[in-house]
Amino acid sequence: MNVKVYNDDKKDYTEKFQGKQVTVPGLGFIEMGYAKAKSLLSTWTPPIVDGAGRHSSPKKLRIEFNMEERLAQLQQPGIVCMACNEVFNNAVDYDVHVKAVHADHIIDKNVIKGKANGRNHNNKR
Repeated sequence: MNVKVYNDDKKDYTEKFQGKQVTVPGLGFIEMGYAKAKSLLSTWTPPIVDGAGRHSSPKKLRIEFNMEERLAQLQQPGIVCMACNEVFNNAVDYDVHVKAVHADHIIDKNVIKGKANGRNHNNKR
């Protein structure tokens, strides 16, 4: 699902994101997928200060959904991925998606291998 990433600053915001230069125009927006937009907003960039020590290029970005599209998506039957809001018709497709796209975010690596049994594997006594 595509979302709009708005820049609430008057200046253009430019950042190197996932190997590409991304520019959001001042008081404007760009469209991108929700997962990429969320990742863009959550990346840390070092502050750029001017000669007086003021932050000259603050990150004033926000995400806005197309509400009609979002409501239609939420009303569909199926399994919704909580990380990127993609909808799947069955658990097998959902599991394949999680392992392919979100595997680096899973803390318990036994979940990826299919060996999770509900115990905390990090607790060594």
